[in-house]
Amino acid sequence: LQVIKGTGLSNNRMTVVNNVRSAGDWISRDGLMAKTAATSSGTFPPWPLCSSPSSGTFPLTLTWQEFNGVAYLATHTVVYTYSSADKTITRNFDGATVTIAQNIASTPTVTVCSGTLTVMITATAGSDTQQSSEVRTYIISLRRSL
Repeated sequence: LQVIKGTGLSNNRMTVVNNVRSAGDWISRDGLMAKTAATSSGTFPPWPLCSSPSSGTFPLTLTWQEFNGVAYLATHTVVYTYSSADKTITRNFDGATVTIAQNIASTPTVTVCSGTLTVMITATAGSDTQQSSEVRTYIISLRRSL
C-alpha cells in the first residue's frame, strides 16, 4: 500500500513540475523576443516604475517584429490564456493555438515594471495524501530595441 501511494505521489509531483516548467519555458522564450506586453491591467510600454509595478493576470499578449538586420519583416503576436474549466494554459501564436500546460490551479499572475515581466504559475495534481503542487516564478526582461 505504501509503495502504491508513493508511486502516485511521485507521478503527481513530476506532472506538476513538468506542466509549470512547460508554461514557463514558452512564456520566457516569447517574452525575450517581445517588445510590448499586455495583461488584464494594461498595455506596456510605457513601463511602470518598479516602485509602483502594475499587477494583472492572464490573458498575456506579447508582440514583436522580425528583423533581418536590414528591415523589419513580419509582426508576431502570441496570446497566453488560462481556462479555469479545463485548468489549462494555451498559447496562440499568429492564429495557431496549442495547449502548453495542464493542471494549472489558478489564473497566473503577471507583474510588470521597467520592462520586466514577473509571471507566477501554480499547478496542482492528485488529491488527499497524493496531492502535489508546484509554484514557480519566472522573471523575464522584454526586448527594448534592436
